[in-house]
Amino acid sequence: MEFDFLLNPQIVLFGVLGIMFALFVVNKIRFDLVALSGLVILVLLGVIPTEDILAGFSNPVILTIISIFIFSAGLVRSGLIDAISRKILGASGNPIIELFLLMALTAAISGFINNVAAVSLMIPIAIKVAHTHKQPLGLFLMPLAFASLLGGLATSIGTTPNIIITSMREETLGTPFGFFDFAPVGYSLAAIGIIFLGAIGWRLIPPRREKTLSDELFDVKDYLTEVKIKDSSKWIEKELHNLQEVAGYNLSVIGIMREQADSDNSEEISLKRINQPSRYERFKAGDILLIQADSETLETILDSTDLELLGSKAISKEDLGSDSIETMEVVVEAEAPIVGQSMKSLGFRAYGINLLALARENKRIYERLADVVFQPGDVLLLRGKTETLFDTVARFGALPLRKRDLRIGTPKRIAFAATVFLAAIGFSVIGIIPVPLVFLLAAGAMIFTRLLPVTEIYNSINWPVVVLLGSMLTIGKAFEDTGAAETIASFVVSHADILTPSVAVAGILTFSMLLSNAVDSSVVAVILAPVAILLAQSLGVSIDPFLMATAVGCSTAFLTPIGGQSSTLVMSPAGYHFGDYTKVGSFLSLLVLIFGYIFILTFWSF
Repeated sequence: MEFDFLLNPQIVLFGVLGIMFALFVVNKIRFDLVALSGLVILVLLGVIPTEDILAGFSNPVILTIISIFIFSAGLVRSGLIDAISRKILGASGNPIIELFLLMALTAAISGFINNVAAVSLMIPIAIKVAHTHKQPLGLFLMPLAFASLLGGLATSIGTTPNIIITSMREETLGTPFGFFDFAPVGYSLAAIGIIFLGAIGWRLIPPRREKTLSDELFDVKDYLTEVKIKDSSKWIEKELHNLQEVAGYNLSVIGIMREQADSDNSEEISLKRINQPSRYERFKAGDILLIQADSETLETILDSTDLELLGSKAISKEDLGSDSIETMEVVVEAEAPIVGQSMKSLGFRAYGINLLALARENKRIYERLADVVFQPGDVLLLRGKTETLFDTVARFGALPLRKRDLRIGTPKRIAFAATVFLAAIGFSVIGIIPVPLVFLLAAGAMIFTRLLPVTEIYNSINWPVVVLLGSMLTIGKAFEDTGAAETIASFVVSHADILTPSVAVAGILTFSMLLSNAVDSSVVAVILAPVAILLAQSLGVSIDPFLMATAVGCSTAFLTPIGGQSSTLVMSPAGYHFGDYTKVGSFLSLLVLIFGYIFILTFWSF
């Protein structure tokens, strides 16, 4: 009889889940491996039928998550988000105002793309703001991570828990949450959170690093590169200082190569060099500008103007737009074979490599790119075919720098990306096409128009999250099929005489938030959402406030760095300690609990 009790499916399920949760909290084994192992064990023990082992992976949630990863990557690559951020930021010389703008922009973006992608886009801008105002980077990154979590609350695709809970509502009631059904609660909480973080929260963050990430990774000295004024350019007859204004005066034009007729032969054209041109020098059609600027400023110039990046002209314009072309930042080693040689003497053309730009420590370069003799320590911005670029770089004796999201020389399709983005949101709101299909079509548009190269499709998908979700959705189904969820809901109702719907919502909100600080929020959503539904049904009220409380609680884990992937992302760059999150997060969590409870009951009736 004792053994029969131990083999009860519910007991086995609770035991395996308990071990899994403990492993999630300890965080010594990858979460996807823990979830997959738990699934296999439950199948072997007979709790989950063998034919259902892949049931979770066929759930529409998985397709939606994969589509959103691809869609997010396409938006990032298009340059759309970069363009928006540059337009909004830099409007103030006050770091606090710029922090508010950064958080607001991050929150807005996070409702529509993956939170980690949103924070990753903002990090270089935060670095520039911190560096400009001589502030520790840590004062900016934690507020950005928290803003991304808050912003994700606002839409049905903003966070993975929102996607899961929307799907569970459809399974229960036949209709999912609408795209912006989360918005009244989500945007209200995001506004309160941003106000707190911008007014008080950042003051609670210890300045852990005197040396910011910009000094370690991003403080590459100004590149030398060449751009051309095309015959159809809008910059013809504009003055040099107009270009410097666009670049925020972070750009130097050290020379202009201008076409002129040969005095001996009027039919031949030669190039005349104008050294250190005046800021009032007017540009002419065909001018080649030798400019020095950092990589981000180069991106700004190329995105904001119609100037043409020349580089070494080693590969064609068509090749630059190819899916198989990649940009790489490398440093020349001391004993490298290319030391003492120039681009001309090396014959970069034979290797299919384009030297886009070059930077040298503590020295301004006045030669044209083709004539520069390489020295140890030179940083080269190269572009070439992916399959040969790494081999060529190794042969030249250069080392790739730590990977950065450099899109210099990459064609931008901002207008197309904006159209796809607005169409996806529009169809999602109207509801004539299911949300999973909308974002599958949007992801397909990114792929088939080559906005996202085929080689980057699989890299853009966070496969550990997909494996985690597929495994946990199968386990979650078993949680319902075995009656475990109903057992918990019944136990809570029967042992709480004072339990009212309002108290139950507060309990779900609090418990899901606390649990999400120790366990992946997706896992918490899969396990708690069925309990919340059954609890609401036991009390004879609408399930919507309960599901909304679960969604808010799962997506607002501010007490630890493992509560959200965006929080984990910024921990190392800013040098945060584990307890730093608790100092700021405890106040923010309390605000979310109080106002989240009020907003949920205000916008969602029983």
